[in-house]
Amino acid sequence: PYKTKTSPPPSQVMES
Repeated sequence: PYKTKTSPPPSQVMES
């Protein structure tokens, strides 16, 4: 769905 890599949730992905 979102830009997740493997474990990090959308929260971390958005922060990245």
